[in-house]
Amino acid sequence: MKKKLQLLFVLVISFALATVGLVACGDSPAEPNEAPELEQDIEEAEEGEEASDEPADTLEALLAAVQGESSASAAYEAFAAAAKEEGYEGIARLFQATADAEAKHAEDEWALALELGATERPVADTPEVGTIEENLQAAIDGETYEYTVMYPAFIAIAQAEGLDEVAQLFTLVSAGEAVHAATFTYALSKIDDIEHLDSFFAEIFRCVDCGDIQTERPDECKICAASGDTYVAYN
Repeated sequence: MKKKLQLLFVLVISFALATVGLVACGDSPAEPNEAPELEQDIEEAEEGEEASDEPADTLEALLAAVQGESSASAAYEAFAAAAKEEGYEGIARLFQATADAEAKHAEDEWALALELGATERPVADTPEVGTIEENLQAAIDGETYEYTVMYPAFIAIAQAEGLDEVAQLFTLVSAGEAVHAATFTYALSKIDDIEHLDSFFAEIFRCVDCGDIQTERPDECKICAASGDTYVAYN
């Protein structure tokens, strides 16, 4: 039964990756500088339709990303503690693994921000913890915004300035957020079956490079091509 559910889960993840223009299971990894295929969002960002909210340059985009990823990590840490207290061990494990992925995203983005002259690191927002369902929905909403709106706009800004390394990082992070959104969506869909959730998320694996989250150790990361041996296990 778990094998069938994991196959379904892989298909959901593959669909999420396809929405950002990256590989589905069985395909070769996308080029590192290949931006997500979210043309409408990128065009809107380039046309300045939301100029008041859009970063003025790549450094501002990096700082906004650091703040967002740091806030997500802090929130997921708090959500993990709350889930564990309520007896949702599987979801607690999922939140913790994803919190660590977001922290890695923030570190990578801050490193590039320093190269562009940043001096003051943005701090995380104070987490607001709700019910288990509210926390999962907040996570879904945040991750979906990041991979459908925020990162496509940031990628366009970095590419326009010729900062390919930053654009590449934003592309990888965006793909990871798509996986996170799909994983949280699956968890919320099974929220009434705690026994299933604890079994399905009994072990979680996180790619140390891009933040990919899986329920079985892969041979190779479908996002960044890192070896499955490098994945961190949570059990």
